[in-house]
Amino acid sequence: LHSAPYFVSSNKHFKSRPEWFGYYQGKRHPHGNTYPGINFCLSNKDAREEYISNVIAFAKRNPILKNLSLLFIDNGLPCECELCQQHPVTELVLNLFNELADRLAREVPAVTLDTNPGYAPIEKMPDRIFPNGKWRGFYSHWGRGHRTSYNDADYFRRANILGWKSYFNEFWLLSYYAANSHQPLNGPPFIYALLNDTKFIIENNFTGTMVLEWPV
Repeated sequence: LHSAPYFVSSNKHFKSRPEWFGYYQGKRHPHGNTYPGINFCLSNKDAREEYISNVIAFAKRNPILKNLSLLFIDNGLPCECELCQQHPVTELVLNLFNELADRLAREVPAVTLDTNPGYAPIEKMPDRIFPNGKWRGFYSHWGRGHRTSYNDADYFRRANILGWKSYFNEFWLLSYYAANSHQPLNGPPFIYALLNDTKFIIENNFTGTMVLEWPV
């Protein structure tokens, strides 16, 4: 999922194309395998083309693929170069995914693209540029305490979830019920959250729900 460094390779390009990579605290940083993680420069046309072309090539090499869920560095920071700072990071990401979705539709139409708005680096909802209808979204609130449900009137991300949902034809909710880093110490199965999350999903006509699970 957090695959962006595979498609804009620091090993191949950082020395010769440093302007492709994120600017942070006065210098460019390799993409991935560093802390803090700095995402590549989304305002650089050549860097965007590198990313898109490599995703397209990957999809063509792997015809078994029917869906690509592509995310940026987990908890990665956006580039702070002068050009990137002229646009909200949400706008830069939506531009990139709209371009990529257009190319996929033309060149690899069997593959569907998605990513997770509402999750860094695109938490803030857009006001000028929107998804173009050729890709899908899923929302994942990392760190939600499961004493709280999506359906609670005072759940602070409720408006953000529904706002992002309004921009997509297909939209899922991804939850972390089984992850011990995402819950208060009240133990599964989180009956309150499961019941009211399900009501929220049904009442608001989400495409579906996903659960990230691993042994705890």
